[in-house]
Amino acid sequence: MTSPAVDVPDPLLPAAATALVRGAVPRSRFGITVGKRNARLAVDRALIKRVLREAARHAAPALDAAAGDRQVDVVLRLKAPCPSKTTMPRPQLKKLLRQEADELLAQLAVALRRQAAVAPTADGAP
Repeated sequence: MTSPAVDVPDPLLPAAATALVRGAVPRSRFGITVGKRNARLAVDRALIKRVLREAARHAAPALDAAAGDRQVDVVLRLKAPCPSKTTMPRPQLKKLLRQEADELLAQLAVALRRQAAVAPTADGAP
């Protein structure tokens, strides 16, 4: 008689990697890009990416639920130049970036839900 398999998370792997090892497949994936043209300093680019990653992490469950069975690839890209430190303090920049990212991701979740409601079923009925 064999013993039942026990799923023990590896302490060396981050939680996301552990979930993937267990077979959970995320339905939404995120890509983040911040170019030198819009954020000259590497410190600013790293800060922007951290804020956007955190917003994506918080929005992922809502997007997964709205996506249903579909896989959604989301790319977040900085389009406008980053203001200098003298123009806008970094805590204020972080707050504004997070608010805008949260709003955009919420709009995406609403659009996905609306699209799923309109999409025909597998048997062709509306």
